[in-house]
Amino acid sequence: MEKLYLTWQDVENNLLKMSLNLLLSGFKPTIIFGLARGGLIPSVILSHLLNTNFSQIQISLRDGKVGHLSNQDNKTEIVEDLISDRIPFIIKNEKILIVDDINDSGKTLSTLKKCLYDKWRQYFDLYDKWGQYFDCDLNKFEEIWASNIRTAVLVNNLNSEFDVDLFGVEINKAEKDVWVVFPWENVKNNH
Repeated sequence: MEKLYLTWQDVENNLLKMSLNLLLSGFKPTIIFGLARGGLIPSVILSHLLNTNFSQIQISLRDGKVGHLSNQDNKTEIVEDLISDRIPFIIKNEKILIVDDINDSGKTLSTLKKCLYDKWRQYFDLYDKWGQYFDCDLNKFEEIWASNIRTAVLVNNLNSEFDVDLFGVEINKAEKDVWVVFPWENVKNNH
């Protein structure tokens, strides 16, 4: 398997390009959620470039399991626990950017986005049922969801199951199996 080594300069150049493309698209996030661990560094840098708030979500898909710290019992329940305190962001009609280092198979981002969607839809329905109103039209949930959530990664695998909204570098693992090494993973070799 071939390795693709990204340098700090590659990361900076791609994040600058991504932030510019994001702003040119008209989407200015009010908060960036970085996925721990790999998405933390790019999301923090993007939050500085865009002068935007930052928060982290700790989610890890390994061997078909979703884990949060040491608890790996039920993936949906765990992910819902991770995002429950983030529900007010969508209800308040915030613009959210979810950032990870790589979209490889697409499982992490698709699992997280589906859980976010399901949970936020549940909250919207609950509040609508009780007659509580927010600054947005609850009958237009799909439109609100589509216009307020974006995903971004430094490296996107063209053959992933998940389509990201923004990426820096694109690879195609169906043509060439590549292992991407980020500079924060290559610390021993940088000294």
